[in-house]
Amino acid sequence: ASENEDEDEFRRTWLRCLMGKRKKASKPPPKAKRPTLEKVFDCPFCGHEQCVECDIMRAKGVGRVTCRLCHETFAKKITHLEDAVDVYSEWIDATVAANEDDGNKRTARDKKNDE
Repeated sequence: ASENEDEDEFRRTWLRCLMGKRKKASKPPPKAKRPTLEKVFDCPFCGHEQCVECDIMRAKGVGRVTCRLCHETFAKKITHLEDAVDVYSEWIDATVAANEDDGNKRTARDKKNDE
């Protein structure tokens, strides 16, 4: 009877060792990938798609936008926070502002000619 009791005790101890282990912590969910911003854009001058490239030279603090087809360029000083999209949008804003200024000058000339 003592042999059976010793075997039972051994089995209980052995099962306790197997069953009593801590479960591993579950892995955290994978981080969502950050969306990448575009570096190639459409040209507002020649109208071609995906032909404007933006070069960011952080060491010099300059961002340059160039169309491969019509060779229009725009450069501006940048900060460490700005990216290619910011330089491109600044270029678009500058062209819109230049067109509005030209339109205002023409209307002023037209008014003078009318008088």
